[in-house]
Amino acid sequence: MLLPFITADQIRDILRFDTLIPALEKAFTLACTVPERAHYQMGDAWDRDAQMLIMPAWRQDHYAGVKLITLYPDNPKQGRPNITGIYCLFDGATGQPLAQMDAGEITRWRTAATSVLAAKYLAPADPTSHLIIGTGALARPFIEAYSQAYPRNELWLWGRSADKTQALVTDLQKHIPQLHATKDLATAARSARLITTLTNSKTPVLQGDWISPGTYLDLVGSYRPDMREVGDDIIRRAEIFVDIRDGAPVESGDLTQPLDSGLIKMSDIKADLSDLVTGRHKGRSDLQDITLFKSAGAASEDLAAAILIYESFTDL
Repeated sequence: MLLPFITADQIRDILRFDTLIPALEKAFTLACTVPERAHYQMGDAWDRDAQMLIMPAWRQDHYAGVKLITLYPDNPKQGRPNITGIYCLFDGATGQPLAQMDAGEITRWRTAATSVLAAKYLAPADPTSHLIIGTGALARPFIEAYSQAYPRNELWLWGRSADKTQALVTDLQKHIPQLHATKDLATAARSARLITTLTNSKTPVLQGDWISPGTYLDLVGSYRPDMREVGDDIIRRAEIFVDIRDGAPVESGDLTQPLDSGLIKMSDIKADLSDLVTGRHKGRSDLQDITLFKSAGAASEDLAAAILIYESFTDL
């Protein structure tokens, strides 16, 4: 039997956030083995920024999978995606491969869905304004996911290129009329109660005096110790949460740098998504708290998305 390859277009046809988010929520209640990801810097050989990640996981319902991706942060300058790769799903009972899938598309969908899942536990009850910072490949799925989860919110998009920002807004406004472009990052941040950052910045894109009490910060972009989207002034004020404890605290500069400097300790990280979903931590406890969720991506999230895609694909 020919092993099916599920393309990015097919994944977009199959996935819906109203089924993916519950699938991820369920996944955080299941016993899942997630070995440390293998992270290789390849670019030194070619004088460019290029990395390879290998992310395996297996869980109690007899599914296993591995994601093999490359990260080329400069690719978008040439009109290419910065994340590409293959996901392979296996039958855990027999070890037989079930399907291969486009790993970049899985990554984009599950990353957005994970942030919306975290917002369920950490965002203020009725946030009326949401700022998304960044116009790369993750911007579209994040706008789609959050607009569905919070349909009454005004959505503001800011990017370094005003033309690119406006082009994306114009395209999406056809079915998300509450989406707007902004050129004034500071003013938009001050009025927002949800803020999502999707950048590869090595210096903070948000300033502490822009962040009001009661705000939910959804930090996504930093995936290496030299990348940082918020500074110490924000970390010092925030209640910190992560997707998994052995991910962002050892990979993202938003946490590795303040941990290394002694500004915070591992014990200052209040909970991970498993704690929130299972009720071991209740999430936001005060209306005035600044809650900060830092995701670095987890193989368990990829596996949950791949299972949903495969089961939906075989039902077609």
